[in-house]
Amino acid sequence: MKFSTVNPKSLIFARIISNVFLPPTFSFFTFAFLNFYYPQTFNSLILNFSITISATVVLPIIFFVFQRRKGNIVDNDAVIKEQRTYPYIFSMTIFIVASVLLWFNNAPVFITSLMICYLLNTLVVVIINIFYKISIHSLTASGTLAVFVNISLLTAGIILLILIFVMWSRLRLRAHTFSQVIMGTFVGFFLTY
Repeated sequence: MKFSTVNPKSLIFARIISNVFLPPTFSFFTFAFLNFYYPQTFNSLILNFSITISATVVLPIIFFVFQRRKGNIVDNDAVIKEQRTYPYIFSMTIFIVASVLLWFNNAPVFITSLMICYLLNTLVVVIINIFYKISIHSLTASGTLAVFVNISLLTAGIILLILIFVMWSRLRLRAHTFSQVIMGTFVGFFLTY
């Protein structure tokens, strides 16, 4: 008698984690928190919030969905590394524009710096992606961890727990190998920190 090693409940749980904790989820949380954390006038807060959320959440999701519908990305996990290049380049372009807009609006330095960090991290990912696919889920989660290590250790602890689940989910779904998940985690944390 053979026993199956496939646990459908764990696959469902992994898919839920992977879908809930997308890179834009971490971006939304991080920039929403930072925009309310740093003192700003109401008008600056609204504008900076709109810039950061549009650049890191709304526009990348729209572009990804558009590329997916055109057939340029074959699945929601974008498992083929070559299909990730255009979304990365699109995001870099948005991050440049957002960084300039934040600077002109006198956004808090940490927020503008983090947007520039997103740009530089994505540039590094584009270079890495030429040779090797890494987990962007893990990269974004660990980058968020790096941000909150400097702001709130309690929040950082919660994000660390989420990061562990995200890493597990990417492995469980076979979207990435162990080395791709680990490399994404290290690249995200150390570049952001």
